[in-house]
Amino acid sequence: MPRHPTQGGRFSLPPNLVGREQALELCRAAGGDRVGAYDVENHAGTPVYVHANGRRVGSARTARRG
Repeated sequence: MPRHPTQGGRFSLPPNLVGREQALELCRAAGGDRVGAYDVENHAGTPVYVHANGRRVGSARTARRG
């Protein structure tokens, strides 16, 4: 999870920060102490972009049939 939103600015940064905090609260409410949020940086402290795909539980490939 990015430490800071990529879209900043006077009008877009505050809603991004609020939305980020609400999403974290929702995850923590659902998962309790099993939830962790991390960001990645290199040895110099520069943030590193990591692309992640979402996963779905119960997709057609994993659902039991018949």
